[in-house]
Amino acid sequence: MYYQDYYIHTYEVDIHKKLKVSALLNYFQDAMVHNADSYGAGTDFYQSIGLVWVLIDYEIDIISLPVGKSTVTCGTLPYSFKRYFAYRKWEMWDQDKNLIAQAKGKFVLVDILTKEIVTPTKEVISMFKYSSTTAQALKFSKNKQLNTQVIYQSEDIVKTSYIDINNHMNNVYYMIVAYDNIPSNILEKHQLKQIRITFKKESLLGEKLVIEGRKAENILSFDISNKETLLSRVKFVFK
Repeated sequence: MYYQDYYIHTYEVDIHKKLKVSALLNYFQDAMVHNADSYGAGTDFYQSIGLVWVLIDYEIDIISLPVGKSTVTCGTLPYSFKRYFAYRKWEMWDQDKNLIAQAKGKFVLVDILTKEIVTPTKEVISMFKYSSTTAQALKFSKNKQLNTQVIYQSEDIVKTSYIDINNHMNNVYYMIVAYDNIPSNILEKHQLKQIRITFKKESLLGEKLVIEGRKAENILSFDISNKETLLSRVKFVFK
């Protein structure tokens, strides 16, 4: 497993002085990038051959969020490959070595020009050190639309700050757009336990986003769409 330490700055904490969930996801993403770069399989390499890894499923389990002005350690590794899919794991520990969060992701390799999914070759797979030699898949919880009425609805525009190096809306911003629609009284009274994100389609600069939220007991689920096309579904589970 690859390890990277992060100091939690004051601009990365919420009103409770704890790490924002957006920063947690950014740490995981940054650790993944450094890990891939360490063995020559980073974004620059794939862009040079016209390919890009695209995250399609993401599940983050939160045990407790650390406070600001402390240090956390993120660990990550490419876990396995099966058919078209690549799987990755993450973990986070506080400065006392307590496990405070863990995550798993499911990726596909996409041709930048044709947008078609590409099967990873043996050469590609061999670049990912420490991954399992056995073809196996990680299991994800279901992320179906809740069978309840829409009670939260808003609109947004894909802004310049949302765009990443792949020239589309960064994955973390789908979570941020959904999170910003959670009522403050829920965030004040309940602790976030899990974030489940399914990515369906990319979104580009200037596109209009429609966010619709549903609630069922301790679950809030948000569909983020562009016109009639579902772009992402983000589910939050609270304790």
